[in-house]
Amino acid sequence: MKAGPLRQERGMVLLLVLVVMALLSALLSDFAFSTLVDLRLAETFRDRSRAYYLARGGIRAGQMILQEDQNNYDGRDEMWSQGVANFPVGEGFLTIDITDQDGRLAINSLVIGNNPQSVQKERFLRLFEILEFPDGPDLVAALIDWIDIDNEEYVQDGLLGAESNEYLSRDPSYSARNGPLKSFEELSLVRGFTPEVVAQLKPHVTIYGDSGVNLNTATPEVIATLYFDEEDRITL
Repeated sequence: MKAGPLRQERGMVLLLVLVVMALLSALLSDFAFSTLVDLRLAETFRDRSRAYYLARGGIRAGQMILQEDQNNYDGRDEMWSQGVANFPVGEGFLTIDITDQDGRLAINSLVIGNNPQSVQKERFLRLFEILEFPDGPDLVAALIDWIDIDNEEYVQDGLLGAESNEYLSRDPSYSARNGPLKSFEELSLVRGFTPEVVAQLKPHVTIYGDSGVNLNTATPEVIATLYFDEEDRITL
C-alpha cells in the first residue's frame, strides 16, 4: 500500500525528465538550425564579396589591356581580342572576354526620334531573314515601335508594330520604352522576342554605337546584311 505513492512520484519524475529532454532537444535543434543558417549566410557573403572583387579586378585588367591598344585598327588578331582564360587569382579564377561592339548592328540606331532609318531597317530585316526568324518583319516593326517616341503603331510596307496598348494588356503589364533600349536584356520585353530569338541575336546586335560596322570584328551574318548602294560600295 505504501509503494503506490512512491511509484507515482517516480513516474512524475520520469515524465518531467522526458519533458525536459524534449524541450532541450527542440532548443538544440533550433540552435543547430540557426547556426547552420548563419554559416550559410556568412559563406554567401564571403562568396559574393570574392566574386565582386574578382569582377572588379577583371574590369581593371581589361582596361589595362585596352590602354595598350594605341592604333587605329580593331581586329580579331589583336591582343585585346584574345582575352584571358582561367587566370588564377587568390582562391578563384579570372576570365576576361573583350568584344568589339562596333562589329554588331546597333539596335538603337534603328530609329532616330520618331523616324525609322531605312538603311538600318533593311539590315535588320536581312539579319532576321538570315537567322531564319519566321516572323522577322513583324519583329522589326515591333522593335521600331518600342524605340520610337510616339504611341502609334508602325504600319508600313506590310509591317505591323506593337505599342503600349498591347503590352498594357499583359500580366504583368508595362509600357513600351518609346526610347533607346537601356540594356540588351530589355529585348525580351518586345513582342515576339522570345528567349530563343534573343539568344540567337546576341552575337550580332548591340545597344551601343551608331550605324557604323567594323568589318574586322563583325560576324559573317552581320557582314551579309550590309547595304550596298548603286556603286556597290558598303555603306558604313
